[in-house]
Amino acid sequence: MIKLNGMLMIGSAGANLGKTELACAILRKFGRNGNIIGIKVTTIKDTNGQCPRGGEGCGVCSSLDGVFCITEETNRGSEKDTSRLLICGAGRVFWLRVVREHLVEGVTALLDVIGPDAVCVCESNSLRE
Repeated sequence: MIKLNGMLMIGSAGANLGKTELACAILRKFGRNGNIIGIKVTTIKDTNGQCPRGGEGCGVCSSLDGVFCITEETNRGSEKDTSRLLICGAGRVFWLRVVREHLVEGVTALLDVIGPDAVCVCESNSLRE
């Protein structure tokens, strides 16, 4: 079991239900000092090119090379969720894309990057499991 003592996790039953907006509101209120890390976790069920939401998809699932990828967001000029977290007050923002079966491995690697005492606001539907 992984301990996530300094993490506020925001999840929901699906997509487009306001997780990022809630994270942004929290960061606007408490992230003024830049001491909160923003995290977005995208759990990938299948990398076969089929979008879990249907249609063409965005390429996030099919472009994963390996079982997880950690990316630090530095672009404040984008409309991506990770960029929004940065704009709203996170000191640093990380995006973990991870195959579902390797979630513990990916989160462990992310915790190695941010440190054990980090205070985080995390957007994830699957990490609570």
